[in-house]
Amino acid sequence: MSRSSININSLHTTSPETIQLSSVFQKGDFVVEHESAHRTGGIKFGVVMCVEKGFQDTIVLDVLFATERLYTFANHCQHYKDWLDENGF
Repeated sequence: MSRSSININSLHTTSPETIQLSSVFQKGDFVVEHESAHRTGGIKFGVVMCVEKGFQDTIVLDVLFATERLYTFANHCQHYKDWLDENGF
């Protein structure tokens, strides 16, 4: 299943406000998605629009990237500030 075909309503089990309080990511966070590097050879930068609880307590992020808006898993992402620190910027 591609990320763009995930139906977030079928994954939603609790209110987004509850998830935002318990998640590492929150609406408005600037993130780097690493999973795309395996498929496209590059990472993607985006802004978290919503945080949802998915199947088996996975955290799903609705992220607005420069070219598209997609759903991705939180464990595929990192805060932009942390990425900058790790890469010596």
